[in-house]
Amino acid sequence: MSILEDKIRKNRSHFDQSEPNEGHFKRFSEKLDQLHPEQQAPRSRLQFAPRIAAIMFVLIAISMVLVFMLRTPKDIVAANELPEELKEAQLYYTFLAEEKMDQISECAQTDEEARKLRDIATQEMEEIDAQTRELEDEYFRNAENEKIESALITNFKSKSEILDNILDRLCKL
Repeated sequence: MSILEDKIRKNRSHFDQSEPNEGHFKRFSEKLDQLHPEQQAPRSRLQFAPRIAAIMFVLIAISMVLVFMLRTPKDIVAANELPEELKEAQLYYTFLAEEKMDQISECAQTDEEARKLRDIATQEMEEIDAQTRELEDEYFRNAENEKIESALITNFKSKSEILDNILDRLCKL
């Protein structure tokens, strides 16, 4: 061991007990400032303003996106259900269509002819039902539009009218 190490070990109690002289921390801080002058400038409150503004902008943007995504006309039209008036119209015209499908079977002269006519009518009804589903989807996206509501009712009526047309031609023969 060196002489210096021996001296430090023998006088260790003196080193551990005493605090640095007054002004030591100030002198140390000044030396650090001389070594690293760029960190010397005090931070102003305006330095954080762009960061705070950016955070506020992001929060507002996220809030607006959520509001527009979650808000739909008439709260998604009561979970994608038609209003009572439209349901009643749909039920009424569906009932009429079913009655007319039965009349088509009665007017046919043979069972095979009745089956063919029912198949044709069923195919027509399926096409109208597909159009009805498209109109309903459009209605759910834009419930305030009265033209879509009117188109739905007209579409419900068209089932009955097509079957009336088939019945008129069939029963006249």
